[in-house]
Amino acid sequence: LTTRCNLKCKMCGVWMANEEELETYYVKKLIDDTYKIGNLQEVYFTGGEALLRPDIFNLVKYVKDFYPNLRITINTNGSFLTRKMIDKLIDIGLETLGISIDSPMPEVHNALRGEGVLERIIEAIDYINAEKKRRNTQHPLLDTCSVLMEQTLDTMHDMLDFCLKYKFSGIHIQPYVCNSDLR
Repeated sequence: LTTRCNLKCKMCGVWMANEEELETYYVKKLIDDTYKIGNLQEVYFTGGEALLRPDIFNLVKYVKDFYPNLRITINTNGSFLTRKMIDKLIDIGLETLGISIDSPMPEVHNALRGEGVLERIIEAIDYINAEKKRRNTQHPLLDTCSVLMEQTLDTMHDMLDFCLKYKFSGIHIQPYVCNSDLR
């Protein structure tokens, strides 16, 4: 949806791109056209930081209204997961929230993504899980997207425990692709 991002993750160069975003109309048209081709099962909104799109809730609502059988996932770096944002995501019925977590160890994750980022994510996850319990809902399911690289390799075995502790439903591990100057 966007190349804009509020973080400057060391393994990612997407935030350096200065590309124009598709207008809402064209994003909806892309979803429509893809659906017509057939076998579309999920719409996965990502970026940069997908939650920077002011129309993100409009886009989720569009998919839910016109394609109610499709799963919807938003991927985020987690830094915009305030209580207000989380409440909106739950209220709109988002099926899955993917959160980029490269390591369960703050010193590793934060060295790559920014000071205090993992701690803010954990606070948000605690709130999400408490709200899901309070509202008696299972959504949004939580997934993690982890970048596998030299800096995170030794902590990957701890990701399973982390994900079980915080009730994640999926772990996605992406190999590092050199799109920045990280060595």
